[in-house]
Amino acid sequence: MSRSVNNHKAFPFLLVLLTITLLTPGCEEPYQFDKEYSRFILIDGRVTTNGSRVIVSYSGGYNSDSTILTPITDATVIVESFSGQYYVFESLLNNVYNPPEDFDPVAGETYLLTVQVGDKTILSRPETMVSALPFDLTATYAERTVFTANNEAEIRYGHDVTASFVRSIPETTFLKWKYEGDWEHPYTYVDYHEVTGSQFNLMSGSELNAAGISGFDVLWFPNQNDTYSEALDFAIQVEDLEEDDYIGTLTPENQQEILDSLTLVNDTTPAKQYVYTLRVIQSTLSERAYTYWDQILTQQRNTGTIFDALPAEFEGNLFVPNTNEVVLGYFSAEDIEMREYELFYIMDRVK
Repeated sequence: MSRSVNNHKAFPFLLVLLTITLLTPGCEEPYQFDKEYSRFILIDGRVTTNGSRVIVSYSGGYNSDSTILTPITDATVIVESFSGQYYVFESLLNNVYNPPEDFDPVAGETYLLTVQVGDKTILSRPETMVSALPFDLTATYAERTVFTANNEAEIRYGHDVTASFVRSIPETTFLKWKYEGDWEHPYTYVDYHEVTGSQFNLMSGSELNAAGISGFDVLWFPNQNDTYSEALDFAIQVEDLEEDDYIGTLTPENQQEILDSLTLVNDTTPAKQYVYTLRVIQSTLSERAYTYWDQILTQQRNTGTIFDALPAEFEGNLFVPNTNEVVLGYFSAEDIEMREYELFYIMDRVK
């Protein structure tokens, strides 16, 4: 099926010296765990300038049989600042604990997390929120060779989305990037919201400064679906169709013959332009948080999931005082800088 993009001429050519691409799962065999790796507390906590929350769970069995998480809904979750503020997070939905309305984290402040689960107290090491870096976005039309699940090469079309910093990058800066997007289907008018899930990019200021550049490709964004075939999904409607002209029910074997011989009610519907609003989100990290997420990315690249690694191999910042007990996850303090970019596409019907 051919693909069409209407806006690649509108973007200037950019010389990109460093490309950071989204990591894809590898194909290594997962580690076969002993049954003793069966129950750990998992905490995913973030204090940010664009929303905060703490998720508390039990791992459902870090072994070859199960990685299901069990929500913990009766924990006590407290975030403290070095300036003396004390905030109790409340569980409003399942195991997601949200901050009170007066919680307003700021860059430069240091935060601590305390989670009480039964008679067990989990603490975090201090996390200082580093100021985010203002940046601009541009996009350049690009094509890439990708490999399918059958290891067959295919040409895909899309855009290199590039972030350029508007001021110098401190050597001690560590950043995490992710994206999300919104678009409305031009034929069905259904709204779609898409997020990256567990895929994101990392970079350090020292690496970029050593390379002598101030911009890089945040991601390669493939084209959205540019064809829409309602006729193959619903009953065929025809105009002026005589009874003798009916040639049977639509099947994979005869669908093209039917489509070629009938006049579809909607076959004069013109191609429609639609807008994909892409949001690129930058989060600042401490060096320790950067190291942690880099371990996660490496594990995803090697095995496709973080659940295939021994829990103790991930060096986080959560611990149970006076014990050697492993606590999975991380508590981070992140300043957020977000930019939007509109990508214009054309969707046409399959005739």
